Amino acid sequence: MNYKIIYIAGSNHSGSTLVGCILGANPNPFRYFHAGEMHAYFNQENERFGNPGAAKKMIYGDIWNKINPNVGLENAYSEIFAKTGAEGIIDSSKYLKFFNQSVYNKKDNWDVYVIIPYKSFNLLIDSYKKRKFSRYQINNNLLYYKQLLNFISSINFKVASVDIVSLIENPKDVTKKLCKFTNIPYFDKKELYWNYYSCHLYGAGIQRSHCLKPWEAKYDISKISSNSRYKLHKNMRNIENKIVEYEIRD
Repeated sequence: MNYKIIYIAGSNHSGSTLVGCILGANPNPFRYFHAGEMHAYFNQENERFGNPGAAKKMIYGDIWNKINPNVGLENAYSEIFAKTGAEGIIDSSKYLKFFNQSVYNKKDNWDVYVIIPYKSFNLLIDSYKKRKFSRYQINNNLLYYKQLLNFISSINFKVASVDIVSLIENPKDVTKKLCKFTNIPYFDKKELYWNYYSCHLYGAGIQRSHCLKPWEAKYDISKISSNSRYKLHKNMRNIENKIVEYEIRD
C-alpha cells in the first residue's frame, strides 16, 4: 500500500482548514487523518510544541497524546502513520518552511500531493481587516502568498489549486474533484465534514465550531464578503498569478 501525504499550503484564512476537513472526513477517523496545522506540534521552537491544544475538545482528539513530538519535523509523518494506522495524512500546515523540511520524509512508497487554496487578495484583505491585522501583517501575508502561488511550478510533486469561493458555492462538485485529484474515495455527502469525527490541531475556528456543533453547520457564501467583492474575486481568479486549477503535474 502506498501511503499518501496531502499537503495543503496557503495563506492565513485562505481556506486550508476547510479543505483539510473535507478530505479527512470519513467514518474511520484515522483512515485519512487530517492532522491540521501540525507543524507547531513538532517544532521545539514553537510555543505549542507537544501540546495538543484545541484538539483535546474534538472527538478522538486524545490521539495526539500518543504521538511523540520529540521525533522532530523530519520524522513527523512517520510518527503519525505509526500511531494512527492511517493510509493518508492531510496536513494543513500551510507554510513553505515546514513543507521544505517535511519533504525529507518522502519515501519511495509515499505519494505526495500539494493543494493550494485560492482566495483573491481582496477577499484575503477583508479577512485580515476583520481580525484587525496590522498593515505590516497584511503586507507580509500577501507577499508570502504570492511567492507560494508562484512556487507551485517549481516543485516535483502533484499540485493543484482549489478556488475556495467555488468550493463554498458548489461543495459537492468541488469535493469530488479534490477526491479525484488525491485518489481519496468520494462517498455521498463527504463534503458535510462536520458529520464525521475530527481531531485536527489548531486551524480555523469556523471548522472547529462546525465539528463541535454539527447541527449549526452549513456552507454560507455570504460569509465570504459583500457581493461586489465576491464578483471581483471571480474576475481576479483568471489574472492573479499563475494558478493551475485541478492540473496534475507528474
